[in-house]
Amino acid sequence: MIRALTALIGFALAAVILYFVPDAGDVISDPVWSVPLLWAAAGLVGGIFYQAGGLRRPGMRVNLPMLLLVWLPWTIIAASLVAAKTGDPSWLADRARSVAGQDAIDRWSASMSAFAFTSGLLLALSLLEPRTDVVVEDVAADDTVAGRRTVVDNETTTTREPVSR
Repeated sequence: MIRALTALIGFALAAVILYFVPDAGDVISDPVWSVPLLWAAAGLVGGIFYQAGGLRRPGMRVNLPMLLLVWLPWTIIAASLVAAKTGDPSWLADRARSVAGQDAIDRWSASMSAFAFTSGLLLALSLLEPRTDVVVEDVAADDTVAGRRTVVDNETTTTREPVSR
């Protein structure tokens, strides 16, 4: 319930950020980086609040594999798309055109705001991963059988033993 509430607050704040984006759906005609950066900021805010809702003891940690293998390539693609359309910086725009080709850039241009939003969201999900505490306890299934949960290498197994009366 807490995660749902904080996610609602976070994405409502993301909507407020997107309200201030000029012509939010038309990134191509705006030759500056402000529009995609605002979209990325909205994704970051939504993701931070979503992850904060899952915060329990003992805290947060960085998910380094996700940061390096998912966020970094996605952000490079998103930045390359923006650079190819705006022409700034020219070295990145030239590299994007030579690697992806103008046809792919033209196809993905309509989705540039989604690329930017997802980049911010992935950054939040990579940097703020809630840690979880593993609780091992005895659980009574019914009057005749008791269950014992054991956690070994993050896998939970349940064994049932008869209860003596």
